[in-house]
Amino acid sequence: MGMLTQAETMRDYIKEIRNDRSLLRDQCTRMEKRLRDREVKMPNWRHEYTVTGRGSFPVDMLRYDASYPKSTDDAVSIALQMTDDREVYGGMRTITLCHNCDYRSWSPTEGRWDSFVWTVADHKAWRAS
Repeated sequence: MGMLTQAETMRDYIKEIRNDRSLLRDQCTRMEKRLRDREVKMPNWRHEYTVTGRGSFPVDMLRYDASYPKSTDDAVSIALQMTDDREVYGGMRTITLCHNCDYRSWSPTEGRWDSFVWTVADHKAWRAS
């Protein structure tokens, strides 16, 4: 009698697992459909600005302003600071950076750039295509 109860319990447990798996599968299917139906939203505005300074480029400002170098030349100019040769990156440099977002009103954090003795100029914004 005890074994029969245990077998019935086991069958009930297996039914519950199958039901749970079925519910989980249904939830996953619904989530996948919502993700497929969701429109991929691209940033509406592209911002471009130049920073000018000498010495070590404040690399953390790329993270802080969520920006990136406009060209390979700009990226190389930033990378030169990682050399030990101060003559290579000791002079005045101008680097063009870009930022993509949903707001036309965004602007680089000039005060923070100033704290690194780098200045921000020529900030432009236009609709991304």
